[in-house]
Amino acid sequence: MSFLIRRNSTAGDFGGFGGIYLDGTENDLFIGKPGASNVWSLENRGGGGLAQSNYTATVGQTTRLVLRIQVQNAAEAFALYVDPSTEQEPVSPSVRKVDLNIGQLTDIVLYTSGDFSYDEIRFGDTFASVTAVPEPSALALALVSMTGLSCVAAFRRKSLPRTAKKESTARVD
Repeated sequence: MSFLIRRNSTAGDFGGFGGIYLDGTENDLFIGKPGASNVWSLENRGGGGLAQSNYTATVGQTTRLVLRIQVQNAAEAFALYVDPSTEQEPVSPSVRKVDLNIGQLTDIVLYTSGDFSYDEIRFGDTFASVTAVPEPSALALALVSMTGLSCVAAFRRKSLPRTAKKESTARVD
């Protein structure tokens, strides 16, 4: 899963936390900026089990957070990547958390007491499927389509018959 998150200000109760939590039948995992810290982190929802990255949640900066979940017997292994630069999974995550069993996932919740914006929430079964950017060919196709429509509109304007102006023949003495 991945999402874009932007910390808009330092406002908010309980340290101005903001992120997404995975609501499980056993426990809940919070992904984002916790109230007790100013860095992007993983923690048990409500505090505890804090695993911090080295990346500050800077006001006014949009950040892509990518979460990889590896299901295991006793506890899941969570890997958080902060602003990965490629569609290839980096060798090391920004932070790991391996001490939490969420059980079955029941809900995904946008969770904040602060001033945060969210965008592009993605789910997929590969790293590339949640970090991919639109291919240039799609942008090029859209540009060609818009150019074609503009040409058709211009052609239609030129080929429409023009009405002749009637000159006034009235005389004023």
